[in-house]
Amino acid sequence: MNRNIEIKGNVDDIFFLEYESVITGKGGLSIHNSGTDNKLEIGRNVVFDNFNIRLSCNTKIVIGDNCRLTGTVIMKITDNNTLIIGNNTTVGGANFICGEGSSIVIGNDCMIAWGIEFRTTDSHGIFDLDSKERVNIARDIVLDDLVWVGAHSTVIKGARIARGSVIAIKSVVSSSFDKENIIVGGIPAKIIKENIYWERKLLG
Repeated sequence: MNRNIEIKGNVDDIFFLEYESVITGKGGLSIHNSGTDNKLEIGRNVVFDNFNIRLSCNTKIVIGDNCRLTGTVIMKITDNNTLIIGNNTTVGGANFICGEGSSIVIGNDCMIAWGIEFRTTDSHGIFDLDSKERVNIARDIVLDDLVWVGAHSTVIKGARIARGSVIAIKSVVSSSFDKENIIVGGIPAKIIKENIYWERKLLG
């Protein structure tokens, strides 16, 4: 099988659970490991198509089994950033931007559309004019199992979405929603419907 996989930098930090089961589309998989003490673990039967991973130092990425992924992972220059993508999760096109020692955790069986951005850090500081204290500290992002993220949505620091929920198209999620089986939407996102479930089957 022809695998379009490009790896730059230290290959010792990269571990494929079953290399022979990895499948790549035309865009392939590109890994740029510019640092040290990283951990990149890729599960079985993962399909990559134009998926790019940029590692710095002391970062951890774990991709579960049976995932289909398109997008870019950027681990910023600070240490101890983490990205976990659960089993059977699909990503149509997303940027995962993680910095300041924060984490993005995506559960099992999630469906992430295209034009999505996950961002735990603003990358630049904002400060209180009087106290000089920084007001935009990085925070973790968590998506529980079975979450559907609609196209063109942005999920930023401090967001958590509970199991079985849906993020509506073009939403900006910045809060924690602990209630399961809800739809959140808008800018900023709020609960717009409760007591729902969704199916992956394509309707046409």
